Amino acid sequence: MIIRLRAQGPGLCFAALSAFLVILFGGPARAAVIEKIVIEGRRALAEETVRSFIGSREGSELDAEQVTADIHALYGSGFIEDVAVETRWIEGPGRPQLALVFIIREKPMIREVRFEGVKKLSEDDLKRISDLKARSVYDPVKLREVRAKLLDEYAKQGYFMARVEVEVVEVKPGQVEV
Repeated sequence: MIIRLRAQGPGLCFAALSAFLVILFGGPARAAVIEKIVIEGRRALAEETVRSFIGSREGSELDAEQVTADIHALYGSGFIEDVAVETRWIEGPGRPQLALVFIIREKPMIREVRFEGVKKLSEDDLKRISDLKARSVYDPVKLREVRAKLLDEYAKQGYFMARVEVEVVEVKPGQVEV
């Protein structure tokens, strides 16, 4: 049996997760023990890194509050774009075992940052203003902030009509050029 719980943001409702566990185990009286934790969907992140954000442990009882905290911690890491949590019964030695499965989608990594057509700011100015770096996590909010900083810098230098266009190109799955 596979039961999937998908979170589209860190505001996953605790009540929904509790209902999920009640349906799965027939009520709160029977505690299920997590016998295996599985991480799926990793690309660049090491499994140990992902596990470091998860408080649920093999050998502990399946706890809705802890799974909710795990989801929040994964989103809070800044590395994860989406999380789904499933429970699966997997073959174990002599009997099926309960596996808690975290299916993640990592945020893309920035492969390269390029500034093209810049006429009035030096390379040093661009590096000082922009804190985007290759091999860092792509964050569209941070990119908008860098764009605003560049426009402010142009305005400080008297170039009020300056334009800053941002282009993000996916060069391969999980990697972008800015």
